[in-house]
Amino acid sequence: MSADAENTSIYRLAPPAVVLMLAAVFGFALIEAMAKGLSGAFPPGEITFFRMAFGALPPLVFLIIKARGLPDLRTSKPLGHAARALSFVFSFFLFVAALPFIDLAQAATLSYTEVLMIGPLSRLLLKERITRPYLLAAPLGFIGTVLVLDPTSSAMPLGAGALVLLSALFGALGVVQVRRLGATEEPAVIAFYLSVIASGIALLSLPFGWKVPAAGDLALLFLIGLIGGTAQLVMTAAFKRTAAAALHPFVYTGLIWAAFFGWLFFGESLSGMTVMGAVIIIAAAAIMSRSK
Repeated sequence: MSADAENTSIYRLAPPAVVLMLAAVFGFALIEAMAKGLSGAFPPGEITFFRMAFGALPPLVFLIIKARGLPDLRTSKPLGHAARALSFVFSFFLFVAALPFIDLAQAATLSYTEVLMIGPLSRLLLKERITRPYLLAAPLGFIGTVLVLDPTSSAMPLGAGALVLLSALFGALGVVQVRRLGATEEPAVIAFYLSVIASGIALLSLPFGWKVPAAGDLALLFLIGLIGGTAQLVMTAAFKRTAAAALHPFVYTGLIWAAFFGWLFFGESLSGMTVMGAVIIIAAAAIMSRSK
């Protein structure tokens, strides 16, 4: 096979993989909407705990079914799992902390800057080379971020936007850590340890304003974890069927769902600045994903 043919083949899409990716993105958007609905009544640490504690169930069930019994959960990289979990806890905690003060679509858009942060972090921590497409995409991403934050408007507190950007930074750190773990660890094992360790870390926030949830709220907290853990497994299955570069553009359908859920549940609407910023950030992130 020629080099050109090889380069083209990595972007071929397997229909089942597309369906799986779309389902996973829908799941992530749904739990973000549920988290926003609960964010005014429960502290971020409590929501993060339930997301992680119940999120351990899907990968555990998957591993039990695969092993037809008790799965082998031994790992050679406990510190790597701990670092990954710590990054995820901070990422999700900061995202939820921002939700009472920011529209869902704005939060989703700013979270896409995670892709732009992976480049310099990979260079710093993994000694990977920064590509020319990144040098083009980074300024575009910065411009898009400024448009979404819209410093001339008082509609969104800049502090809330800063929380989401910090969330994206910790999310990028987590992605870099997964690259280290992925060489030797099974994805479901990574997801399981992430949920278990991260729930333990989030539990440390118990003294800081946790509330006893009513039955309806407890059901939503359970669903946040269950759907989040399932979506993670479904996305992993999608990436096993088709190259990541081919599937990455479908991640941005999450913005459509965020805008829809924001309108449906919270009466939110998209501003022109948010739309322009979203288009630029998505374009920059797409350049990055295609350059890998």
